[in-house]
Amino acid sequence: DIYLCASRTEGTPGTVLEAMACGVPVISTDVGIVSETLGKKQQQYIIKRTKEDLVEKMIELIEHKEKFKELSLENLEQIKKWSWETKAKQYKEFFDNTINGVYG
Repeated sequence: DIYLCASRTEGTPGTVLEAMACGVPVISTDVGIVSETLGKKQQQYIIKRTKEDLVEKMIELIEHKEKFKELSLENLEQIKKWSWETKAKQYKEFFDNTINGVYG
């Protein structure tokens, strides 16, 4: 029902992206791309890597089940920015600009 990422370090935590794509609310430490990937509501569940923060956010979600739907919908919308189609277009644009000397 909730995905927890308690990593100390990450680049691109694929499991967070996968949870988002499944519409699962996420509780995560601020690693890798997490803070730029999650939406405003979901960013409220970025925690310090302590058991106290984890317990607090888990209890908050358990006691306010209506937030599951809100976070789920936000995650399904946010993950669209990370689709292979979107990323492939961004890479193509980057390489085209590089080849054409746009970046220097």
